[in-house]
Amino acid sequence: MHEYLWLKMLWNELTKDEWELFYSMPETLNNEIIYSSLRAINFQGKRKTRRRLLNTPLIDEKDKPSYDRYRGFMRLKVEISREIRRLPKVPKFSGYIKSASAVGSKSPRKSSFLDLMVVNEDDYMEIVFDWFTYLTIGEN
Repeated sequence: MHEYLWLKMLWNELTKDEWELFYSMPETLNNEIIYSSLRAINFQGKRKTRRRLLNTPLIDEKDKPSYDRYRGFMRLKVEISREIRRLPKVPKFSGYIKSASAVGSKSPRKSSFLDLMVVNEDDYMEIVFDWFTYLTIGEN
């Protein structure tokens, strides 16, 4: 479903329900190429962004968002429905605590926030590729 919505967004227009579903999916914002492409579309438009995505050697041919792949997905009949319902009632919390030991305030501290600041240099040695810059810089 996500692949269909991604290709439809690139090659066509999404309906309001499809748009909301596409942006609410975790695959949309967790995928660096899709996220950067959405930013690039807002910056320079769909045509340039599509052209750059199709011409990049950094994406495998089978994974490129081509129009042929979108035509293959157009054969599917997709129906999106929305269900609005009430959430179950949550038990009321009064804030009352029987004793301080119930929340662990009497136990000795195990760690501090300074422990989180220890940095391992090997973690920063990998090269980070900026897809947004790649999709928007230069004339193409």
